[in-house]
Amino acid sequence: MKHLFLVLLLALQGSLFANMREPVDHGTVGSRPFTSKYVDILHEELNIVIDSNFKTASFEVIYTVSSAKAGSQIPLLFYASEYLDDFKVFLDGKAVNNVVIPNYDGEQSEAFFVDYPYFFEEYGGSSGPLDFNKTSQYETSVTLSDLIYFEVALSEGEHQFKVTYSAHNWTDFSNSIKAYDFRYSLSPANYWKSFGVLDLTIDASAFDQTIETNLGEPQSGDINNVGYWSFEGIPVSVIEISFRPEIGSTAQFFLNLGGLNLALIIGFIFAVFHLVWMHSYRRNHPDAKYSVAVIVGVILVPLIFILTWIFSFDFFAYLIGPDASDISGYRFMSIIGYPILIIPYFLIAWGFDKIDKRKLAKK
Repeated sequence: MKHLFLVLLLALQGSLFANMREPVDHGTVGSRPFTSKYVDILHEELNIVIDSNFKTASFEVIYTVSSAKAGSQIPLLFYASEYLDDFKVFLDGKAVNNVVIPNYDGEQSEAFFVDYPYFFEEYGGSSGPLDFNKTSQYETSVTLSDLIYFEVALSEGEHQFKVTYSAHNWTDFSNSIKAYDFRYSLSPANYWKSFGVLDLTIDASAFDQTIETNLGEPQSGDINNVGYWSFEGIPVSVIEISFRPEIGSTAQFFLNLGGLNLALIIGFIFAVFHLVWMHSYRRNHPDAKYSVAVIVGVILVPLIFILTWIFSFDFFAYLIGPDASDISGYRFMSIIGYPILIIPYFLIAWGFDKIDKRKLAKK
């Protein structure tokens, strides 16, 4: 009994820590830039190349812009968190230096970023959080200290900026099977003065499984090889490139069955065995005041039901493989139901045994 208690304690501890885990592993957040009031985006070319494991992707974005102001300025602010490699910016083919914006506050911040009035409009001259992706489930708040900037000397007219970085995927654990995706926000364009065409290329030729996007079918090419899209305006708040692993038929069968149903089936089988044992025991011990079979079964059958429920999630995870996620919920709480199950099960078992004893006494 001591060893059984230890096993249960370890199982519950593992379940508790599993449920404390956030259901999403955050990946890279890439987005369109925030533009100054002197800059117009005339054209955007976004090229995304996915690796062979759907773990990382390289992003290359080329912006053709028009500047209405000459001289030293900060034309663009970029939001890109959790990127893997150096975030690189090129202006007209030449590399430029970029740094993370320091924590300015109040009037100093407004003076330094005066060309970005929408960061200050709601806060009376001081910078504050700016919400974007408002129309999607990925609403994001950013401040100036979250953004990457570079100060360059621009002449009036057209220029080309190129941005490159490597991203790692997002992993969603909220369902039985992990879901993976890459994300790129288009929402900052809501703060642009105007915008032209977005040409998008997704190269998934190195990845040999089926992927999806929230953009619909490509206008040319193949989403599972190289797909091409072209948009005017903002087609979605956040571009999502998703991969949902497929699983075997055995794993799918048990997932469809579910942990509770599996526990009910196993519990019913053991309850039948228990009933047969009780009948056999009573037939061999018709005068016994207490039935050992009843007592042992009342302890074991509800326990087997509870343990089947608890460990069914680990069994499902084993069948699914490395793409399994822990969706057990607060399964450790189910052990609380053990004493609750014992009471009605004891009454049922005791009732059957009493009926058996009376029948044998009549004989």
